[in-house]
Amino acid sequence: MSLAKRKTTPKLAEPNPDTSAAPSKRRKAAAAAKALAALQAEVNEARARIRAESARNKDAEELELEDLVFGAAVASSSAAADGERTFSGVLDRASAAAVDVAHDDYDAEEVAGDEDAELFVVDRNRATFVGNVGDDEDDGSDGNAEISVVQAANGDGQASVVPLWEDHHDSGFKVDISNGPSRLRKLRDTEEETELAASEYETRLRKQFLKLHPTPAWAKNPDTSLMEESWSHSSISTVLRSTRSMIDRSMRMKLLSDELSMLRLKDANQASPSASVVQSCQFHPNAPVLLTAGWDRTLRLFHVDGKFNPKLQSVFFKDMPIHSAGFSADGRQVVVTGRRKFFYVYDVEAGQAERIAAIRGREEKSFERCTASPCGKYLAFLGRNGYIILVSGRSKQWIANLRMNGTVRAIDFSKDGRWLFSVGADGEVYQWDLATRQCVHKFTDEGAVKVNVISVSPDNSLIATG
Repeated sequence: MSLAKRKTTPKLAEPNPDTSAAPSKRRKAAAAAKALAALQAEVNEARARIRAESARNKDAEELELEDLVFGAAVASSSAAADGERTFSGVLDRASAAAVDVAHDDYDAEEVAGDEDAELFVVDRNRATFVGNVGDDEDDGSDGNAEISVVQAANGDGQASVVPLWEDHHDSGFKVDISNGPSRLRKLRDTEEETELAASEYETRLRKQFLKLHPTPAWAKNPDTSLMEESWSHSSISTVLRSTRSMIDRSMRMKLLSDELSMLRLKDANQASPSASVVQSCQFHPNAPVLLTAGWDRTLRLFHVDGKFNPKLQSVFFKDMPIHSAGFSADGRQVVVTGRRKFFYVYDVEAGQAERIAAIRGREEKSFERCTASPCGKYLAFLGRNGYIILVSGRSKQWIANLRMNGTVRAIDFSKDGRWLFSVGADGEVYQWDLATRQCVHKFTDEGAVKVNVISVSPDNSLIATG
């Protein structure tokens, strides 16, 4: 019996698809990474080339800018254009490579493994609101959900709005109202209160605001005719037909007969307050300029604008405390007087002060009270023993004396400069004709007691004393 060798054909192992595909994908990924690195290097090289080209063409760019400023039409730089095209081409190739890598046939199941499970987080918590949110499908609305705020009844039986959000930090926050400004101390109910919780502080602030600014009458009792529901198509068309304001502004400039409107503004001399009592304060006849003077021997001029009131000039008179100062009729000069035998005339435009030594023919030791006539012809000084001294407004020389019984206490000119009115301590009023220097009328003011001032109306029909 012969034994024959049995030929056996070796059986090839079946390829595992999972193990054979892995090297191919790794090779593709390595090739893609290599291509991206090459493209990145090319991009960096293009950027460096553009920077170098821009640095070399700096002078040319300056020339182009000069041509543009002076109106010449200049074409764009060819080097910059070539660099831009190069850079754009590189970016296009990089984008195409990225698209090829993105469309590579990777297995989706391998990408979504356990390692990448937390790449995306889906928030499945629904937003909650205080109130009822209407559904778009149920109520047939146009997509706007209506939120109704929950209202709870407070101790008074009135509905109060529940806040949608509260800061938990406010519960431990306290406000000191004892050592702060006076507006904080007004929030105390008792003197023993020194601190308030945040919620109570807010409540008292709202209460204080409503106390200072109560609800207006038009908000409490609204006019139903102005409601939108009561408007007709014709009334809306009438309003839209015109571009005029719907607010009546004509009554803003009118004062009621029984009311006086006042508005507190900034102090006129806040830029330079007086160091002592202010004795004179007068506005310029033509410009928004205010004059102040006092015993600190300083005359100050301010530009009055109601906000800043800057100081224009200040003049110091070292030998005379100022008792009276006033503008002339044209506003170019200021007559400054005091308890001295002399007085000063300050030229506003030139900025120079002229000293008038004395008034000839008079022996008064003081010319502290002076009044200028509106016509600019006269200056009137109050003298002793009932004398009124008239001085020329131009030459500052003596013209005439007017004398009344008793002691003269105050004088005032009529607006046309024709008459001079004077009053004594006994309330007797004199009317003087300045053309003839004679008293044309005299009467006694029955209600005048210790008169210090007199004023005449613009039409000379009324005289006020006090």
